[in-house]
Amino acid sequence: MKSANKNLPERSRGLAKAPGIYYFDATMHSMFDRVKRALAGRLPLIETRATVRAREQRVEQLKRRARHRKRRVGNLKQRVRRFDHRVGKLEAELERLKPARAESIVWIFGSGRSGTSWLANMVSEALEAPLWFEPRLGDVFHAKIPKNKGWLPGVRRFVLEGARHRFGKPQRLVIKETSGCIGAPILSEALPWSRLVVIVRDPRDVVASWLDAKRKEGWSTRKGGQKYEGDPDWLAILLAKRYQVNVENALAAFESHRGPKALLFYEELRNNTTETLARALLDLGLEVSSERVEAVATQHAFERVPAEEKGPGKFRRKAQPGTWREDLTPKQLAAIEEITGPILGRFYQ
Repeated sequence: MKSANKNLPERSRGLAKAPGIYYFDATMHSMFDRVKRALAGRLPLIETRATVRAREQRVEQLKRRARHRKRRVGNLKQRVRRFDHRVGKLEAELERLKPARAESIVWIFGSGRSGTSWLANMVSEALEAPLWFEPRLGDVFHAKIPKNKGWLPGVRRFVLEGARHRFGKPQRLVIKETSGCIGAPILSEALPWSRLVVIVRDPRDVVASWLDAKRKEGWSTRKGGQKYEGDPDWLAILLAKRYQVNVENALAAFESHRGPKALLFYEELRNNTTETLARALLDLGLEVSSERVEAVATQHAFERVPAEEKGPGKFRRKAQPGTWREDLTPKQLAAIEEITGPILGRFYQ
């Protein structure tokens, strides 16, 4: 080994003596050069792979972020849905608590035994609307209450809140208010944009029909109505007075009403049901097809009522104008014509 070291340069010999430092011959240097060249040739591939790996890691990182954000979005959507559900429930409750609209109401005013039930049922069916049958609101707010505009908002709330509690908020609501007809002027004034129908019938036929109903075997007595076993002539006077009060108030409401309104006569409705009903709905601003009006009129025709459900003592008796000539005594007729003279003179000359 000493002879071999002699052939090395002095610098190499001196450095070789330093521990831990090695020197390689040309063969080793050549091998390292080849490795360097090989690595240099593969460097683009290595760099490409490193870039791809970095990008894959970045993509994976972005995916994790996306999944995290997606979960957050999902949670937020659930919260929004719960919030929307709560808002919907609150809106529905608020809507439920709001009163019905005055424009949705269709009043039917007139004396009993004037075809009010018949008319109300046809209007209700034609409009596909619920029917509030005889709520007697007019008995509460009747014409004898002192005229005071301060009453009107309370009357309006009373009617609309009562309608809402009973029927919700239908698009249309038909109210047959015969027994409470005395309050028609106040009800009309409190709800000026409601729709109003007044039907009038010859008072002599009305009283004759009531006299039949009040007999011992009449439908009103059997139904539990007020019994009357006194003088029928005196009963005719009472019935005529009631007719006069009811119809006077109904006509007063009609004349002062600011909203859509229609005035009908039982005799016309009986003679030509389809045309008269269609005209009334048109006057009220309610659009109903002629086919539907005709179908409703046909369905509710008196002729379709079974024979065992009509006749003397039944709710549907004759449905024939002018039969008072057969039903009333001369004394009854004279009293009725004296009491109801203004209406007879105006409509039944």
